[in-house]
Amino acid sequence: MRARSYISLTANMQGVSPEAILHDLVKERGLAGLRGPTIAKVYSRNINEDDWYAVTIVVEQKNLPGAIDHLRHAGAADITVASLNYYFESNSRNFEALLEKIKRG
Repeated sequence: MRARSYISLTANMQGVSPEAILHDLVKERGLAGLRGPTIAKVYSRNINEDDWYAVTIVVEQKNLPGAIDHLRHAGAADITVASLNYYFESNSRNFEALLEKIKRG
């Protein structure tokens, strides 16, 4: 149910390195993803375009317009948006609450 309020954005960005792209992305803290952006090399069909990266961030759906603007200002192109079906944190809140109830008796 928590996934419904989040979306995943992926955009192609040109840059000299993943770190250079990261520098532009994290200027807007709330739009840099849950933990931070994922930046991966794009292997273009055009041999002269070897400086492209795919950037993926997950943000709350209500932040979509701001996230799009932020990505565009950072130089993003080809932005796609996908709804999330599931979102799991490292620990289950329900399981942790159950363990706490068991401890209390």
